[in-house]
Parts: sequence; structure tokens; C-alpha cells
Amino acid sequence: MSINSNDLVVERYGIKDVTDVRATKADVRWFTSNRIFSGQLNGDHYFTKPKIKLNWTGFYSDIKREIPNLRRNLFSIEDPNSTNPAARVPFALIAINNGGPDYGGGMFFSDNKESIYGGKFDVTKKVTLGEDFSNDFKIGSFIQIRERDFSARQLQYNQLTLGGTFQESLLTLPNETIFNVANMGVISPGVNGFTLFDATKFTDSYTAGSVLNAGYVMLDTRYKRFRLVWGLRVEDFHQILDSRLSETEYLKVDTKKTDLLPSANLIYAINKKQNFRLSFSKTINRPEYRELAPFGFYDFTTQFFTQGNPDLKRASINNYDFRYEVYPGKGQLFSVSYFLKDFQYPIELIQQINNNTVTYENAKSAKSSGIEFEFRTLLSSILSFENTTFFDNLTLFSNIAIINSSVDVSNSSGANPERNRPLQGQSPYVFNAGLQYQNNDNGLIISANMNRVGNRIYLASSEVEPSIWEKARTFLDFQIAKTFYKNKLELRLNVQNVLAQDLIFYQNKEPKPQNNPQSGITAIVNSIFTGDLRNDNGYDSDVDDLLWRTKFGQTFSLSLSYNF
Repeated sequence: MSINSNDLVVERYGIKDVTDVRATKADVRWFTSNRIFSGQLNGDHYFTKPKIKLNWTGFYSDIKREIPNLRRNLFSIEDPNSTNPAARVPFALIAINNGGPDYGGGMFFSDNKESIYGGKFDVTKKVTLGEDFSNDFKIGSFIQIRERDFSARQLQYNQLTLGGTFQESLLTLPNETIFNVANMGVISPGVNGFTLFDATKFTDSYTAGSVLNAGYVMLDTRYKRFRLVWGLRVEDFHQILDSRLSETEYLKVDTKKTDLLPSANLIYAINKKQNFRLSFSKTINRPEYRELAPFGFYDFTTQFFTQGNPDLKRASINNYDFRYEVYPGKGQLFSVSYFLKDFQYPIELIQQINNNTVTYENAKSAKSSGIEFEFRTLLSSILSFENTTFFDNLTLFSNIAIINSSVDVSNSSGANPERNRPLQGQSPYVFNAGLQYQNNDNGLIISANMNRVGNRIYLASSEVEPSIWEKARTFLDFQIAKTFYKNKLELRLNVQNVLAQDLIFYQNKEPKPQNNPQSGITAIVNSIFTGDLRNDNGYDSDVDDLLWRTKFGQTFSLSLSYNF
């Protein structure tokens, strides 16, 4: 059982439009509760006479996610720089018989219940044909059943105008007292306060479920230095989703698909320390309920209204990989690989014509390819000093992937400004590195880890709006752990996000100025890591439009655990 919650308070202040002197002051109180139960029962059996191994698993999960009362308010200030004190007083933007993100006094409640259960079994039989040839034959089956029930309600404080006049002075009250009970309903004869407007839509609830039946056959074939792991998986998938669009319109998504998913992994052992790997597999990316449901949610932190798309198709991906790997010594690795992913109907998060609304859509196709380098080594294999074993306990590791992706959006309607662009969410590079000191004699572990991903599209372009990009950030984490009393007691200190770099979202200005083209080392780096000499997709604070910036701090945690 896992119980966790998130209590978020966001306060926003600024000028909404550069052509307007008015300022906006807004806030949200957003509490989310998550309760997850997950359990499984496993069994392993070996039948001696036929030499067959049987493995089986049954599982059940129950998930409950609740937002008991998300409250947001919105104030406007006529002129924050005015010498007139009345022009600097915030007044609440409260609607009359209306609701939505453009008004204050909003309340949102939601309850999401989901259960997942099923099971699987595998049967393995080893067959040996001669001294150099062996084969493990494996067959299995899998079933997963998901059921979800989601409901939401939206209420909005409104000005009560029926049967009297609304008392305008209430709009200047502070956020802490503006919606007190005394300010509700009829305050005095002919003078009204606030009332509640039910802004709940028909699309604010849905039920959904799916059944996945799968069976597979796999062979692990070995012949001298060759090993081939190959097989076929058959998946039969049925997904339904029921919702309402209006008083009389109902939405029903009912999808049935059967997919054949082959895979093969060929390994050639050059010697005991070197391998070549060549692999192929076909995989499926199916839409989630949230991506299908017409329910729309306003995210105060991004100021976007996210809505599902019931017409989404599943995406299919053909995966190709070639890898060379070397194992110089114990715990050490060096590898280089080339990979290619060919997508059909990839699912992306897209802006709609209304720039404040985003939804999920299928592109026609996409390709993602690149190279990856990885190594892990003991520093004693590089640096060696007499009379010390310090470097025997130091491990240096890193991996970097350089990725080029391209999406075909020619199936989109209208005059899309970007006919060919990177895949939404795909970075042009991913870099990880770390250094770890581990001394088993005194139970001390010290580690440092760094991670960085390149600029990537956060929201893909619409017919009229260019893509919104997320600027690259570097994360640096440290950890120190020490065990005591024969490793029964452990003290652990974690320091996360040491650099605390800002999270920046931006839109590129098109076209970029051409009077300062990149050259030399900068051009080479840009070509390798972004595929573009000038790095036109990168963030230039002097040219590009900064949409929003989020500041973060470091996170410190200290834990003490004892194993009985």
C-alpha cells in the first residue's frame, strides 16, 4: 500500500498583455491525494521427469486519485504604477452566470478510481541437440483487465444579481475573506453578495475499461558463438470508453485490434569479452483513457486547457538496433550502438487553433535514429598508484545518446507552419554521467550523478501557432550513505538538483537573424547535437519569445533505516 499527496500553492503576478497597463494577480490551492494498493502472487514449479519449468503470476492493483477542492482566484489591477491608490487596488474578476479559466472563484473536484488485475504463466523446456546446439523453448499467456470510473465537478462563485444589486465593494476584499459565508446570498434588502454557479459539463465524467489477451512463443537458440532469441507475441486488445457530449449525445469508443508483434535478437560472441548484437522488434503504443476522453482540464501552472481526442489511433513502432559491446573486466563495460525507430501514427500533444487549448493527435509517421555510447569502468584501470586501493573503489560511468527525429505532419489540415519537425517530447541528445565511491569494508557510499537532455518540443505546432519548446537543463545530484552495526543501520543523505536551473518554455522567432551564422567549433557541436549548424531551435533570450519561467530550489533529505 502506498499513500502520498501533493499540496501545491501557486501565486502569479504580472502584465498579461504588453499593450495593456493592467496587471493580473492569480493564485491556486491544489491538493492531490493518491492511494495505491498493489499485490501479486507468484509460483515457480519444476517437473523433473519432463524437465519442464512452470512460472505463474497473479496480480491486482487498486488506484484512487482524488482532488478534493482545487481553488483558484483571479484579480485585476487597473494600473499598478498609478499615483491614484484606487487604481492599484486588486479587484476580483467574478462572472455573472458564467465560469471558466478567465474568471476567478473557481473550484474543481475530481475522483478517479481504477482497478487492474490479471495473470500470466510461462512454460519453459530446454532441448539439446548435440554438443554445440541447444534451444530453450518458451510459451506463455497473459491477461490484463482494467476498469476506470472518473468523475469531476466544477463550481464557480458568481455575482448574484437576481432580485437586487450586487455589492461591488466585495470584489476588493482580499483572497482570505472574499468568499466568507457573510458575503453569500442576500446581504441586506436589495443588496446581494455571491452565489454558486455549477459549471460542470457533460464531458466531466467517463467510464472506461480494457481487456488485453496475449500469447507468445519464444526460442532461445545457441550454436557455438551465436545466440538467437526470437519469437512472436500476439495481442488481442479491446478498449471501451463511455461519456456524454450533451443532454442527448453520447460518446462511445469501442476499439478491437489484434496485433502480431515479432522480435529477434542475434548475438555473436567474438570472444569472452566482446559481443555483436543485432535486434528487431515491433511494439505498440496505445492511447490512454485520458488521451481519449473528451474531458477537459485547466492546468493553472501552464495555463493550458488539455482535452482528449476520441479519434486517436494506436501507434506502431518498428525498432532496429545494432550494438557492439566490450567487457574489459569485472563490472566494466564499453558499448556503441546505432538505433532506428520507425513510427506509424505517433501520438503527440498538439496545440489547437485556440492557443490555450491542447489535445492529442496522430501524426502521419515519424522516424527517430541515433547513436549511443556507454561506458563503466573502475578508475584503478586508468589510474594506478602504489600503496593505495582508493581507486579500486571508484567507478566512473557515462552514456550519451545523439538522436535525430523527424515527423511527417502532412496529414494535418490547414496551413501548418512546420511541415517537418522533431518528434514532440524527443530531445536531440541525452547525457548521463556519474562517479561512485563504494567501500564495502567501512560501509561508505558516496556518489554524484549528472543528467542533461537537449531542447525539446513541449507542445507541437498548430495550424497557426509555432511549437512551444522546453529549454535544456542540467540536473546534478549527490548522495552519501553509511551503514553501521553490521550493515543493519543505514544513514543516507540526498541532495537533489544542486544547480537548480530555471525551467524555461519559449517560442522561436522565425526567421532567425542571419547576420551572425555560427562557425568553427560551435557549428560542429550544433551539427552533432542538434542537427543544425545555427541551432535555430535553441533558446536565444535576445530574439525568442519567453513564455514562462519556473524557478526551483535544491532538495535535501536525510533518512535512517534499520533492517531486523
